[in-house]
Formats: sequence, structure tokens, C-alpha cells
Amino acid sequence: MDPVEIHIKEPKTYKRQLDILKRSNLNIDDIEEDLSFLQNVNYYRFSAYGLTLKQKNDSDLFLEGVTFHQIKMIYIFDQKLWETLMAHLELVEIEFRSGLLTTIRINMVH
Repeated sequence: MDPVEIHIKEPKTYKRQLDILKRSNLNIDDIEEDLSFLQNVNYYRFSAYGLTLKQKNDSDLFLEGVTFHQIKMIYIFDQKLWETLMAHLELVEIEFRSGLLTTIRINMVH
């Protein structure tokens, strides 16, 4: 049996990651702020939010005029939406478990 070859990408500095995004036609407005954001979010997580903003004929390039800030705002919106949904979902879960446990207790007594 042939051993499976695993390809591991070489790690890149945050500056290099930002350069890759620039070469992909992404407009960078504030290098220091954008570098800081990448350090906190992760390159692959961030870049996934820009997938729908890529050119159809060349998926390695962003559409003309797309900025780091626009993708960052999409990320922040998604994060806030998730936080809001989780807060409400927690209330539904607590109410459901409370009702379920009450039903089980009542049925166990009778």
C-alpha cells in the first residue's frame, strides 16, 4: 500500500496574508487596522466571507472595488446575528427543557 502524501501549506505571516489578499484584487485601506483584524479573526475564516465577492471567471480575484472593510463588515454582521440568535435560542431551550421536565415529573407521579 502506498503511503498517503499529505500536503501542508507553509505558514505565512499576517503581512504575507494581507499581501495575498491585495494580489487577489482586494482593496486595503488601512494596513495596520486590517493586519490587526486578521490576527484576531484568522485568514481562512476572513477570506471565506469574501467568497461571494469573487469574480465568476477567475475565482482567485475579487470583483473590482471590493474592500477589506466591506468583507470585515459582513463578518461583523454575521457575528452579531449569531450572538442575537444564540441569545434567543437559549431562552427557547430553557423554556423547552423546563416544560419537558415538568411533563416527565407529572407523568412519573401519576
